[in-house]
Amino acid sequence: MRFSDTVPLVVALATMSEGTADSELFGHRKGAFTGADRARDGLILTAHRSRSAIFLDDVGECPPNIQSKLLTVLDDGVFRPVGSDQMESVGLQSERRFRIYASSQPGSLAKLRVDLLDRFNTVLVRIPPLRERGIDVLLLADRFLREAGDVTNKPVKSLSGEARLVLLEHDWPDNVRGLRNAILRADFEADDQAVLDAATVRASLRAGLNLQSAQDDAPTEADSRATPFPTLAEMIDRHIRAALDRNGGNVSAAAALLGRHRSTIHKWLQRQGKEETGDAKGGSER
Repeated sequence: MRFSDTVPLVVALATMSEGTADSELFGHRKGAFTGADRARDGLILTAHRSRSAIFLDDVGECPPNIQSKLLTVLDDGVFRPVGSDQMESVGLQSERRFRIYASSQPGSLAKLRVDLLDRFNTVLVRIPPLRERGIDVLLLADRFLREAGDVTNKPVKSLSGEARLVLLEHDWPDNVRGLRNAILRADFEADDQAVLDAATVRASLRAGLNLQSAQDDAPTEADSRATPFPTLAEMIDRHIRAALDRNGGNVSAAAALLGRHRSTIHKWLQRQGKEETGDAKGGSER
């Protein structure tokens, strides 16, 4: 059985409600729900007819009811579209003209039914984290610098040798997304600088870690019930600190982020008993 070489039909399950995932995969009949003004084939039937593949992104987030319907498709080749009283068939395994691929974070696999996981476990491909991919870090960094140049319509920057070593030594807890954000931050902070040096890259990495730390330290709903509600002054203090941390102590950048003049930040620093910029994490006044 030959399959099409077209790009797989992608289903981002982590972003979908159960009803949306049901309609997206298995289709629906006209009037099945509000807004269903016409019948629609789901991706299972579309892929079958076009001899193509479906890619289930974050399959571990798949709702239990959808897992059950997927299992029935894989085992028996039948499914029921939303709002229909009739079953659709894609045939037994030897007759099917589509494939299903899936991805998942390791911790999410426990959410899958064991029998469904067995069906997906035909070929298992492990994608190593960025910290284990060596020179790939630099290849991706160069790509993200070209992307930044396209966005800003400025000459593409390069990385110094020391900056490249900094990137290789980092452990990248956020993987490729973290690298992309670090490079785009560094490109922005470097402004018209042609080469990103090690100090600029380190500052960008610190800014990312500070932001993650602020998110980790954010109170949960249970914490908010147990602690007094913060005053407006306290919230302003937190907001300014977060803006300074995110920009490595750069007063002008923090002010731009907050939509305020930098004199506002200077006055706040003075009220905190600090030098105008001296203790703002060693920041500059660009």
